[in-house]
Amino acid sequence: MEEKAGPVEGRSANRNERKRTRRLRMRDKLALAVSNSQSSSLYVKAVSACAGAITTSILVTPLDVVKVRMQAVKQPPPPHLSLRPSGMCVHNLTPASCNRCSHFNFSTVAEHAVMKERSRHFSRGVTSGIGSNMGALSVMRSIVRTDGFLALWDGLSPTLLMAVPNTVVYMILYDEMSHSILPNYGFGKYSPAVAGALARIAAGTMVAPLELVRTQMQASSKDASRGVVSKIGQIVREQGVRALWRGLEPTLWRDVPFSAIYWLGYEKIAQRLEGSNIFSSLYDNESVSVKSQFATSFVAGAGAGAFAAYLTTPFDVIKTRRQVYEFRGSSAPPKMMHIIGNILRDEGVSSLFAGVTPRVAKVAPACAIMIAAYDIGKLLLLRN
Repeated sequence: MEEKAGPVEGRSANRNERKRTRRLRMRDKLALAVSNSQSSSLYVKAVSACAGAITTSILVTPLDVVKVRMQAVKQPPPPHLSLRPSGMCVHNLTPASCNRCSHFNFSTVAEHAVMKERSRHFSRGVTSGIGSNMGALSVMRSIVRTDGFLALWDGLSPTLLMAVPNTVVYMILYDEMSHSILPNYGFGKYSPAVAGALARIAAGTMVAPLELVRTQMQASSKDASRGVVSKIGQIVREQGVRALWRGLEPTLWRDVPFSAIYWLGYEKIAQRLEGSNIFSSLYDNESVSVKSQFATSFVAGAGAGAFAAYLTTPFDVIKTRRQVYEFRGSSAPPKMMHIIGNILRDEGVSSLFAGVTPRVAKVAPACAIMIAAYDIGKLLLLRN
């Protein structure tokens, strides 16, 4: 015969069930509050996205500074290995480590190109105390010792200039499409993936012309004096409208799959965490607490970010290869499929996952910080 649960076990089970019911009810109330007040909802999401972008940029910029400094001192590959017969670079070469590239990438929340001549990271003497075999922590200590603590945030201003508008557009579009629009059109459980992909395409398309103009204005004092609107007009007159989105394709190749995978994973993990008792001790009696929301969003964001970063590493490798050619001044960079074919033929499948560990180590905490700050911002603003 089966033993019946004792009174203590029964009360504990009932208490856990009540907590779970309260959590799910508060989540429904939160979603209802957002949907019932559209104007205030957009304001809340925009402010929360700004807070998330700023917080993430401040916390992640030191990691990118260390990465750039490490790449700047890496020795280029020997001449006989630096280029394949097909014209493709070996996997160790990046825009930062390539001494023929005029720009390098700086990436926290939103990636942007920076001219090496105008960057402190490539000025003479800055990398003198950094060895090519030093680890990340040793490089960070060297930067603080030689340049001061604030040097870890070199490049933060242009990062925020691109990250804030990009993130606001991206997060608002995702939130609206995933929770309000796509479920009404039968997308069901695939709404997060579709919304993430569409939001990334839209945000990337809107910001790409600004990034192109900013990069070109960096390289020329004459262009810088024109102003953004005048420079855009010049590009359209001389090269056509499509030139404003030059370089967008390889970015979308990487970011759209990442966004779809990330949001699908995030929503699934968050639902599992909210339906379990893992963070039950962090819940208030009647509502979702800031601590419980932070824990759920942070863990789900880190897990989904790590998974998406791993799966999309080949797209990141391909984009990096193409950018090496672009920043070298090549008039006709190779097509994406051509790059893939050359990598598979000359280097093997493993080269498509070159750098996967540092990529995951950086992307996972960045995703966790961003979504946790965004969700906490919405929770606090809606309560107030």
